[in-house]
Amino acid sequence: MALAANANRTYRGEARQAFQAVNAIELYAGAIAAINSRGHGTVASRGRATPMNDANFVQPVGLELSRTTGDTAAAPIVEASIHTGGGIIQSVSVATSASVADHLRLVYMTDDDTFTLARPAAAAIPVGFIVRWITGTTCDVQIFSLTEFVMNAMAGQGQALLNLGTVCPVLAAAGNLATGIRAPHHGFITEVFAICKRKPTDADVHMDIQLEIGGTNLTGGIVTLDFGDAVADKKAGTAVTGTNEVHDGDLIDIEALAAGFVAGTATDVGQYDVYAVVQPEPGA
Repeated sequence: MALAANANRTYRGEARQAFQAVNAIELYAGAIAAINSRGHGTVASRGRATPMNDANFVQPVGLELSRTTGDTAAAPIVEASIHTGGGIIQSVSVATSASVADHLRLVYMTDDDTFTLARPAAAAIPVGFIVRWITGTTCDVQIFSLTEFVMNAMAGQGQALLNLGTVCPVLAAAGNLATGIRAPHHGFITEVFAICKRKPTDADVHMDIQLEIGGTNLTGGIVTLDFGDAVADKKAGTAVTGTNEVHDGDLIDIEALAAGFVAGTATDVGQYDVYAVVQPEPGA
């Protein structure tokens, strides 16, 4: 029921929180701490604090303030004290960072003390971004606040999946299958794949497709469409290794490559949906 008078609520700041710790787990001061999600495989660990790692079912929340050993049999249950207001960690090693050009790049972690620019395969969760490159791999890293961690999680941890449209390998010669697909934001295409929606029954069909950004081909990301593909098959592209940056308004084409091209001659040459995984980055 809506308020009809002032509500005497109790408030507290958000910069420091206490979370129950996973039983027998050790959290060290200065570590990035995480909370196990409600889908964690161990029921007793759900919702409790643990050191950050690159396994599934974890969500980073902040910086551990003191050494804590979890004990769920204690009364009260031992809680980890965590700084959740963000801030800058100075002079830490960030793997693969190399120059001032890495400013504002997202930073990930494979454990509670290992920072890297390389997105992990499993828990690919950014914990912050580089605000100062010093030398070699030494940087200052801006750590997200708890609010920012939660918002990033609800936004897909900073990744976007673009459906670039449907193509049919109907060309008589190599060339563009689709053109002028507008990029919605700045970022880097990290993966390209296609899903077979209707299988080719024409035994002649064989086509390698690749994305172009403003007329320039990606390096890698080549997907092969071929007779023998079945409905629902995921056709993975080769590794994307370069010329993969897009900006808001850039035009993306889907091109059939000349190498290995074989034109279909029958009516049913198949149908494929083409997708790109994009890692957004600051900027337009």
